[in-house]
Amino acid sequence: MSTLKILNIETNDPKTFGILDTSEYDSTPSVLSIEITPPGFTRVTLPYEQSSLTIFNAPTLQIDCTEADLPDGIYKVKLSFNPAYENYIEEYFYRTMKLESIVDEAFLKSNLSRCGKPSREDRMAFDDIYLFIRGAKAAANKCDYTLAEELYQKASKLVHNYLKTNHKGC
Repeated sequence: MSTLKILNIETNDPKTFGILDTSEYDSTPSVLSIEITPPGFTRVTLPYEQSSLTIFNAPTLQIDCTEADLPDGIYKVKLSFNPAYENYIEEYFYRTMKLESIVDEAFLKSNLSRCGKPSREDRMAFDDIYLFIRGAKAAANKCDYTLAEELYQKASKLVHNYLKTNHKGC
């Protein structure tokens, strides 16, 4: 019997994400497919190559015809082969890359990156932001998607408030 397993691979790019098939197959499967449901969009079904890493973007997920940023949130991913009712795995991944790219932007505008010695306020702000993002991922890993979304929203609010404030020079 085949053992199916997939991993979410972070690409550090808000425009892409990857899925790695680490399954152990008894034989070469026929009609291997992957279904991905991005947050707020409909499911897309695509052919999939056995034991491969596949990078997805907005056009492949039918979100946008351009290389737009992928939305953050819960992605449902199902890998299957015939007969699909017996041979499938379904996983959920919580993506935060779009928010993390905004945090990166805030970091580069901060005294942390420009002055060598961070202010206490900057340090505390980024500690809180990173803590909420990490908490969102931890909650999602334990299938608590309500808490994951709450923590994500707290991190988002903090980073957007941080970007609105005027930062003093060194």
